[in-house]
Amino acid sequence: MSEGTPRAADMPPPRDASGLSQGAMRVIFTGTYRWLLATALRLKLSPFQLTLLSLVTNVIVGVLLLRGLFLAAGLVLIPAGVFDVLDGAVARHRGTASRGGAFLDSFLDRISDLIVFGRSEEHTSELQSRFGISYAVFCLK
Repeated sequence: MSEGTPRAADMPPPRDASGLSQGAMRVIFTGTYRWLLATALRLKLSPFQLTLLSLVTNVIVGVLLLRGLFLAAGLVLIPAGVFDVLDGAVARHRGTASRGGAFLDSFLDRISDLIVFGRSEEHTSELQSRFGISYAVFCLK
């Protein structure tokens, strides 16, 4: 590796969070997070590109849900979440984080949520499941 190539060991850990599972999650996922962040930096992906990748991937999830391919949708949802986590991390690492970028990311995240949970709500309403409808609406708030 060249001297300027990002290495996973040199990456910062995920930001601190609060919650019951925070400690366990940090232990389990810190290495993976650092490797993914180093890879995104090595590929020279911009935060905006990662945000768009997350949105596009969530659109694919919505299409898979429309077709009733729930397992595939769930599997595709994983990289969508990874892209969403990495966009802010890349911006912070490069020193390009801004309020405007955070607002755009948050706005596009809500669009993604609307696609995924809106389709989930539609599916559960077809099954006439009051719990499923309530859960989908709760997730959008």
